[in-house]
Amino acid sequence: MLNAPELYYAAGQSAAQAANQNDPARAEHWRTWRIRAIRLETTADALAAERAYDDGYRAARNVPRPEHFR
Repeated sequence: MLNAPELYYAAGQSAAQAANQNDPARAEHWRTWRIRAIRLETTADALAAERAYDDGYRAARNVPRPEHFR
């Protein structure tokens, strides 16, 4: 693996923080960085890198969840 999984995790967190702050340009930057970096990885490493990025994104993204009426 060319880049450490922690780097992909941190990139996912940065993209999520940008999305949380309604900053589409910065979110797009991290999305294109991910695409370019994963293209350099081998197939097996690309899957692990994608998983690390998604885990970081999911951990940092604040998505409002609706509360259903009781």
